[in-house]
Amino acid sequence: MDNFVNNLVWFLLISVFSYLSGSILWAIIATKISGKDVRQLGTKNPGMANTTLQLGAKYGIVVLIGDISTAFLSLFVIKYLLQNVFDFHPIVFSVFAAIFLLGSFFPIFHSFKGGSGLAKLLGILLILNPLVVFMNVPLGILLLFKIKNTDWKFVGSGVSLVITTMIVSYSFNYSYNLVGLQYEFPDFWGLICMVVSALVVYIRSEFVYDLFFIKTVMRRISIS
Repeated sequence: MDNFVNNLVWFLLISVFSYLSGSILWAIIATKISGKDVRQLGTKNPGMANTTLQLGAKYGIVVLIGDISTAFLSLFVIKYLLQNVFDFHPIVFSVFAAIFLLGSFFPIFHSFKGGSGLAKLLGILLILNPLVVFMNVPLGILLLFKIKNTDWKFVGSGVSLVITTMIVSYSFNYSYNLVGLQYEFPDFWGLICMVVSALVVYIRSEFVYDLFFIKTVMRRISIS
């Protein structure tokens, strides 16, 4: 009973840590630096894509690096604790990752009005399989420059990273250690976390962008 209560308390504490970490929005920090409120411009989404389009690439890069770093460092602490301190089931990490994203969607520091979480999703992928994400970065950058449609370029590069990381994380047998964390693949529970996180971000994006992707697909189907 004491062990159950102890685990429950730590679960709640880590959940709060996940949510508060996710509530840090670098787009708002960029807004403070630039003097322009990205929440009043373009799509009004306080995220990397809208920041880049409205404030320029310099601020977009700040948001991208900031959001990815926040996700990676926060979830690194959690993953380390789960691997080396607590005896939680691996699926629990997916729960903490989802809570982290909820903090990004509904940040307590910014009146519960957040972004779509795409950059932070990349940070989650980075903690789940750092080696593969780094290998896929050139592909993401290439697509970013090759895709001409502004609405699709950020999504296209992000989706390519998500899909390729999922495939390589579950289709091959390999392992490595990184800064105290042990990685062994294929990683079923890591794949589950990627799928859950990507699905949560997709659902959030649909609402943030007024069902943009569904409407686009339906429009193209009707045209054809």
